[in-house]
Amino acid sequence: MGSMVSFKCSSCKWESDMFDLGVGMVSYNNPIPRLREELNLFECVKCGLFSARHCDDPTETKRRFQCSKCRGKMVYFDFENLNKKPCINCGKKTLFEYMAGCWD
Repeated sequence: MGSMVSFKCSSCKWESDMFDLGVGMVSYNNPIPRLREELNLFECVKCGLFSARHCDDPTETKRRFQCSKCRGKMVYFDFENLNKKPCINCGKKTLFEYMAGCWD
């Protein structure tokens, strides 16, 4: 199961990259263990950048992820807290999730 999501700001029209989250059949049968892991969404605590990372259980992992932009610490992004997340561009709390696709 997986989905393709991006985030948009209703104030300044900023839009994030598209992220493929979850796992698909290609990932499931991959011989490389790291690529069999599920893709989850993380955010940088310094700059707020979103990024998808391979991780089976993001709430229990001991792995440390770094932001590709500022090298800050990446933490698991819980979609329930989306209304509390300020926009990276304008700082207003007007982000919303745009789902482009969903598959089983």
